[in-house]
Amino acid sequence: MKTITRSEQKLEDTWDLDSLFPSEKEWGDALSQLQKRIEQAPTLKGELKKSKDSFLFVMQWYEETAILTENIFNWASLNYNADASNTTNVERYSLAYSAYSQLAEAMAYFDPELLSIEDSVIEKYLQDPAFSPYATYIKKALRFKEHVLGEAEERLLALQSEASSVSRNTFNDLTNVDFDFGTIEGKPLTQSSFSSFLMQEDRALREQAYKQLYGVYDSCKHAIARLYEGQVKQDIFRTKARKYASCRQMALYGDDVPLSVYDNLIKQVHESLPTLHRYYALRAKNLGLPKLAHWDVYVPLLKGVKSHTPYEEAANLIAKALLPLGNEYVNTLKAGLLEQR
Repeated sequence: MKTITRSEQKLEDTWDLDSLFPSEKEWGDALSQLQKRIEQAPTLKGELKKSKDSFLFVMQWYEETAILTENIFNWASLNYNADASNTTNVERYSLAYSAYSQLAEAMAYFDPELLSIEDSVIEKYLQDPAFSPYATYIKKALRFKEHVLGEAEERLLALQSEASSVSRNTFNDLTNVDFDFGTIEGKPLTQSSFSSFLMQEDRALREQAYKQLYGVYDSCKHAIARLYEGQVKQDIFRTKARKYASCRQMALYGDDVPLSVYDNLIKQVHESLPTLHRYYALRAKNLGLPKLAHWDVYVPLLKGVKSHTPYEEAANLIAKALLPLGNEYVNTLKAGLLEQR
């Protein structure tokens, strides 16, 4: 048995990206359109402050450009995630990320210029229904005011953005493409199949799977530690550059999550550890083990239990569980999971 590549999967079991771009040609055409907008971006500098109409025009232009950029990047990113070993996918992902960074550089003036406008003027603009599509973005931008730098500094951060992703991308390629976890009893051990091995009743097999997978990580532990160090230093750099009190504050700020919520979550986890320990003790007793190992955590407590839920059935179960959120939400979810995936 071998691991099935994306090209060998049944079409109905793969993402349907036609809603973004039907083919690579259409994607390439869109990328060319984006490049033209990147070239146009500097010509709009100063337009936000000119008048109400010019402000609205720039916001409309920015929205169109952002949607185009997001579609280009998502199409390339999803193809890359589907098969990161495909060099064409890697190239397209790199081109999309580069275009995203170029746009950020070209628009480095945007947020500083927006935030230089008097709040009273902005509030007056937002009373006009024509501005309603942009109200959320503008209000969020205003909340970030103390962390937005000048145009020159914003441009430098944009220029550095591609380099900032190297540690993360290298780790992803190392673990998703280069790592070979081998086989167990003729079946491929992968990060996707790992959990299924840990649910087997044969404890020796579970232990083998656990040690075999993490043994590969262990063989590269020094390189992985360096990659992690690089990412941590990158986070510290951006924290200091944008004048946040901590990396934690920067990570939570975008979603407007107070530090107290994070602290309370950690507090509740620590307070609940005795309950988890009791459960582990009960699990060890039920399995007849003197000591529970990590490869014993996922095996069913009842012997002979084998469960497999087909994709379509799982999608419908999720949709049913989320019915309290309303039909519109559920219908959109089902369309994405079953019809437009």
